[in-house]
Amino acid sequence: LNFPISAPAITFNPDQLTFTNQASGGSGSGKITYEIISGTEYATVDENTGVVTIIKAGQVTVQATKESDDKYDENTTTYVLTINHASQSELKVDAPDSITFIDGTKQDVLNVSGGNGSGKITYSIISGSEFATIDPNTGKITTTKASNTAAGVCGVITVRVEKAGDDCYNAATPVDKDITINFADQTGFDFEITDTDKLVVTYNDSNNKFSNKASGGQSTGSISYEITVGTDVADINAETGELTIKQAGQVTVKAVKSGDTCYNAAQATYTLTVNPDSPEFSVSDV
Repeated sequence: LNFPISAPAITFNPDQLTFTNQASGGSGSGKITYEIISGTEYATVDENTGVVTIIKAGQVTVQATKESDDKYDENTTTYVLTINHASQSELKVDAPDSITFIDGTKQDVLNVSGGNGSGKITYSIISGSEFATIDPNTGKITTTKASNTAAGVCGVITVRVEKAGDDCYNAATPVDKDITINFADQTGFDFEITDTDKLVVTYNDSNNKFSNKASGGQSTGSISYEITVGTDVADINAETGELTIKQAGQVTVKAVKSGDTCYNAAQATYTLTVNPDSPEFSVSDV
């Protein structure tokens, strides 16, 4: 009694979950039956036909028994079936080439498809970890900065996506995705006085100062001031923004809050109208 294939090896295939290796030979008229004597967690066998039904990858020892009859004793033979893990289909990662820095916000930008089986998908940053962190289970990215220097070259992270193997499949081939971290634009940066009605003064020799400071924004950068129009009308303190008015006219002031490793520079402007002083007349002047 023997099997036609003595040591078969197959690969797990969800579309073909049966394997046939029927015993033959031996003497007498005894019936041949089959059983699995090792590896019952990996497959089952039809007692009468010997057809093996695959459950998962592993090794199965199948025994065929030919019953005794009036002339011949019982006879047995075995074979070991090796069921190899299958390769997973290609893992695919759909993600943007760049994202913008958002302080403290987990960004869900990775869409993963492909692969096979029940293996867990995990995420890691294999390059550029100074620019972001990633949740290993969800793949959500939290940016920490956009560059190593203010207004410098944008940082790049390399995200690796992996899908583990399971009882039927090997681990998938990891996929890497480069994502650039862009600087964010600052918000809320403006001058304290924005109402145009309050940006009108009358020239006064003895009180020729005007202050309108800028504030807001998110960067850690400093604020500087300059006059873009009307340098003949006033001078400005570049650090405080205070104007020293020299004559009547209009002056436009720009404030710039410099960027840092996370944010672009921000700017705001206002225009101050300086009306001429109204002269005082006396009767003797007429």
